[in-house]
Order: sequence, then C-alpha cells, then structure tokens
Amino acid sequence: MNEPHAMWRHCAAVSLLTLLAACGGGGGDDNTGTAANGGTPPSGNPATPLDHPSGLYWSWTTELTPFTNPQGFTYYYNVFKYTYAKYFDNGLVYVGPPTPDFDAVQCTAPSKDADGNDLCVSYSVSNGQITIGSETPVALQKTAGGWSIDGRELKPLAVLPAGTTLDGSYTSRSCYMALCSQANFVFKPDGTFTASRFNSYANTIGDVFVGSGGGSDQTGTYRIEGHAITMNPQGAKGGRVFFFVDGTSLQIGEDWYSKDE
Repeated sequence: MNEPHAMWRHCAAVSLLTLLAACGGGGGDDNTGTAANGGTPPSGNPATPLDHPSGLYWSWTTELTPFTNPQGFTYYYNVFKYTYAKYFDNGLVYVGPPTPDFDAVQCTAPSKDADGNDLCVSYSVSNGQITIGSETPVALQKTAGGWSIDGRELKPLAVLPAGTTLDGSYTSRSCYMALCSQANFVFKPDGTFTASRFNSYANTIGDVFVGSGGGSDQTGTYRIEGHAITMNPQGAKGGRVFFFVDGTSLQIGEDWYSKDE
C-alpha cells in the first residue's frame, strides 16, 4: 500500500474551471446510514452470479474533493480514500458507508439512504465482467488474495480480534467545501489514548467527542474489536465507530489517519 500513502502526501489541486472543463464534477456527501434492508423490491429475484466476490472486501481509490478558500475560489484536491463493499449471493452488493457492525449488514432489496445515495444495488457477472448498479461493466478477475475489479485489487475485510491495540501517533487532515477538520491521537498498547486539544472534527467522529480547544489534551481508553473502535475520553461523550487498520494507516469513523514518522 505504498502508492496510496504517496498520493496522500502529494495531493494535486486543480481550479474549478479546469475541473469543469476536464472532469465534470467531484466531491460528495458524508452519510452514516447503516440500515441496508428496505427500498423498492426488485421485479423478480436477482440472478445469482456463478463466480463472484462473496462477503466483505476493501480497496482504495482517489476522489476529487472541493475546497473553497476565503476569497471564494474553489479548488479540487485528489484525495486518497478507502472503499468497502459487501457482496451477497443474491445478486446484491452493499456499497454504503462502512458500519461498526459490518458483518450484520444485510441486503434483501435495492435501497438508498435518506439523501438518495445507494446502499444496496444489484450486480451481475458475465464474460469476465461485472456490472454494479447502473455503472459501466468492468473487468472482474480472481486473484490469489481476493479479486480484481477494473484493475483495482479487492481484498477480504477481516475482523479484528478483541485485544488488538495500537502504538503511536496518528494524524488526519481533510477539507470539504469551506469546512476543514484535523485530528491527532496518540494510542498506547495499554489501551489508553490522548487526543490533542487542537482537534476539530467535521463528520461522524464529531458525534463521539470534540477537542477541548485551547484547554488541555484529552485522555481516555479505547477498545478495538471486529470492525469497530470504542473510544471513551474522560469528561466527554464516548462512542463506538467503524475502524480499519492497514499497516501504518487507519480509518476511524469516516476519516483516514496516517501514522506520524
């Protein structure tokens, strides 16, 4: 995974005019819905693909994300992002945001979240290609470690055993439109962490707790198990959010963290 790490350090920015001429758009909404059942039932049962991914998988991509500076000029940054999917044998795949209880997510019919974003969509496999929802068919190939879709490796998403711990300082920085967030956590193997007093959160982890802003750093305890991390800071609201670890990179909630050197 060295290539994604390099992409993070060398994000490219293009102006809005360049983007409209060459790319046509970018960015997206942050959504945290986890209910995958429901929606309008499909007409008939989806055809079960004969040779297809089955279960939880992860991969990565880059995504154009907008940022508007104080002068009102919008730039788009090519930002690294982990992606996740859960394939079912009934011809449906969950493409919504990852959840702390990912193993429990089910797709019984196509569905969308409250903002109209896809949660469960149909997929089909034919002649070495996979079609997901309304997307263009792309190459599908079995690999030694999982699958390859359109040349991008798809790896099984394993659960993390209880007792998994971290050791080190991790930092995340992200911006969307005029709103930016940054966060730094120092995790210790004894199950404790320190959150910087300068932390600011712009998405799901902000529902768990916020930095004390100019006061003192926060300390607390954490526990990792399955696809989740439970963080309990002293004197602030704690909670349980999605968690993923890939070498020296983490995803906590919706944000990607890189280990500080």
